[in-house]
Amino acid sequence: MVRNSQGFDYPVIDDVSCVKCGLCEKVCSKVKAGLEERTPRVYSATLKDEKIIKKSSSGGAAYALAKKCIENGGVVFGAAYNDSLQVRHIAVSSCDELQKLQGSKYVQSMIGSSYKEAKDILQSGKKVMFFGTPCQIHGLQVFLTGDDMENLVTCDLLCAGVPSPGLFEKYISELRDKYGEIENYNFRSKKYGYGFGYLIQSIINGKEKILTGDDASFVKTMSAGFVRESCLNCKFRNISRVGDITIGDFGDLEVPYEQWKNGISVILANTSKGEKIIKSLTDEVIVEERTLDDCIKLRASSLKGSKKKPVNYNDFFIDYPQMTWGELSKKYLMPKSVKKKIVELVPPFIMAFVRNFRRKMHS
Repeated sequence: MVRNSQGFDYPVIDDVSCVKCGLCEKVCSKVKAGLEERTPRVYSATLKDEKIIKKSSSGGAAYALAKKCIENGGVVFGAAYNDSLQVRHIAVSSCDELQKLQGSKYVQSMIGSSYKEAKDILQSGKKVMFFGTPCQIHGLQVFLTGDDMENLVTCDLLCAGVPSPGLFEKYISELRDKYGEIENYNFRSKKYGYGFGYLIQSIINGKEKILTGDDASFVKTMSAGFVRESCLNCKFRNISRVGDITIGDFGDLEVPYEQWKNGISVILANTSKGEKIIKSLTDEVIVEERTLDDCIKLRASSLKGSKKKPVNYNDFFIDYPQMTWGELSKKYLMPKSVKKKIVELVPPFIMAFVRNFRRKMHS
């Protein structure tokens, strides 16, 4: 894998080591093939354990699914930070380790050797649950073509595109220069309650710090469209999903405040295997069936294949290596209008209070 000028990693064939078997081209043709037509069943889900759900980004559905797999003797693969806060896929086999996988990480994860590890575990007769973006899940399925996948459960994420790992490393490096060593980074903290999406929490030098303004603007690269270029025309971003199960956030679903306040996940059962597992969660999770229209209405950006390329997309990535994060953020990510700039200055706990108050009034 070689990192390009935009900070994304791409596979490059090593001509010296290549034996000209053509297998990579065969695999690539399978990736380009059409997807199976599926109409999923839609559910909302909220973990009953309040202590655990507060560490999850939404309703804790991913945690519940992973816990079920581990309790059945399986191994779970998902995205986690390493010591440098780079996002890598790892395997965990105990409930104590699951906290490494909790929380959304809006950065492209490095798969590394996890496909091979998953194959080895499956061949040993154990169960495997693999979480990833739809393209990562499809890559695993293609890698395992011809293998017995009865013990494999795949969970794809509702994804609107992945930001650059190189850009995230630049961002974290500048935060370290400003605040000191960062031990952890939380894209969607629930410090002030659920549903405050752009609130970002870091644990810096052992203390929690809520970031605002330019310090908190990395997540805006995704909404602004500064993602991997292939994500702008993604064939996996539609209602026919590749995984047995699809999970995401169902934050704007109209439910009573008491049900909404700690988080609510959307789960799509795409196969009979996925449906069976979702129905087995009801002891620990509040699971309610919803309509497909609910999902399409509230998660449209994660279900539409094409996304318009920003007019300043190329300029952003030309400036990225030579500008500081603060300069890049001010030029491309922060609001231009005075009104929106003033809103950015409002302390996060006040904005969260207003949002929570509105939810209570409308529930």
